[in-house]
Amino acid sequence: MGRLDAEDALNAAAPHLAELATQRMYAEQPTLTAMGDRGRAHTVEDFGHHFRALASMDAERFTEHVRYCVGLFDARSFPQAWLTDAWRHMEAVINQEMTPEIALPAVAVLVSGVTAGSARPQL
Repeated sequence: MGRLDAEDALNAAAPHLAELATQRMYAEQPTLTAMGDRGRAHTVEDFGHHFRALASMDAERFTEHVRYCVGLFDARSFPQAWLTDAWRHMEAVINQEMTPEIALPAVAVLVSGVTAGSARPQL
């Protein structure tokens, strides 16, 4: 499977993967329910952005996305642990839902981008 096939598959699956990653995050951190329906909707939306950025299958592009997220979280005083958790849940959902032909290179781009884009490497 080529890069374009993986891009298409990840783009098509992004809404479903975002929902699954959100479910995993909320199951692990039930206190997030205190943010209500709007908070959950924002979490799904954020995961959708992350998965679509990853769908480029371009490590440099995804690294820039990670750097943007780190800077945004810093500017808004959000805990960086939320990003750490997001990357971890993304990896788990990709491995669970996608075929190995898509999951292996996608996770490689994810790990590369997170490692290069974070001051604190995660995953």
